[in-house]
Amino acid sequence: GITPMDVSRVIVTNQIVHQNLGDLLGHLSHGNRYAVLNNHLSLNNPSGFYTFLYDDSGSGEFLNSVHTDGPGSLNDFIGEEGAGLWLLTMVDNSPGQTGLVQQLSIRLEPNPDLTLGVVGSVLPGRFRYYSVNVPPDATNLTVTLAQMTGALDLYLRRGALPTLADYDKMAAIDPPGGSLSLGIYDSPPLTAGRYYIGVCLLYTSDAADE
Repeated sequence: GITPMDVSRVIVTNQIVHQNLGDLLGHLSHGNRYAVLNNHLSLNNPSGFYTFLYDDSGSGEFLNSVHTDGPGSLNDFIGEEGAGLWLLTMVDNSPGQTGLVQQLSIRLEPNPDLTLGVVGSVLPGRFRYYSVNVPPDATNLTVTLAQMTGALDLYLRRGALPTLADYDKMAAIDPPGGSLSLGIYDSPPLTAGRYYIGVCLLYTSDAADE
């Protein structure tokens, strides 16, 4: 990566030619983070040319995408610095069957400056994630949704992506908009560190804008 950025999302396209994909383990690393893309896959037709589009964000925006096999996840790179070496290591644990990585493409999306506002959309039943680093002297973290076209659920969580069941604080926001605030007197309280913001659209057939 040649452009410094805080990463918001990583999308990986990996094209492989091999006689037996079940022999392969593909490991993507950057800095002190990593994700195992393919972990000894078992396919009905193991010999041939394959294209895998990996997206762990859960946004639903990339058709025919799959999740990484793990351990690790592409979501582990959210909030990390994008510049520097991104390394794919492909290990074949069986002699006698061969192949190659035909092409590797890594798409890095920068985390927007949330203080300037973000225009985006969320698909039904999906999340969009953002991150923000809270300084030690902060007393409140407030996230505001405005100009909404549909109801959205807003989640905050420190240190990991929020889910429907695991979060520090959440609020259901109705159009035209509203806010969610986490402070030092909440439980759990606001503390210094990286917080993840999740915007989720549930129980509707149309995408909602924010």
